[in-house]
Amino acid sequence: IYLRYWYKLYCIAYNQTGIQEEAKELAQEVFLSLWKRRADVEIIYLYLYLTLAIINQVYDFIKF
Repeated sequence: IYLRYWYKLYCIAYNQTGIQEEAKELAQEVFLSLWKRRADVEIIYLYLYLTLAIINQVYDFIKF
């Protein structure tokens, strides 16, 4: 999952923030969050879930 989707999530975050390192960190946070909640989350559409998760991460970053 990480290898398949990391670059796509990174691109979304980078397009919104314009900061390479922050985009990498935000993408990493999405996967870390998914891993921590893996027992509690039932995901049917993984790409949609990851896309919404990175968008939420970016909005949280921009808010602060």
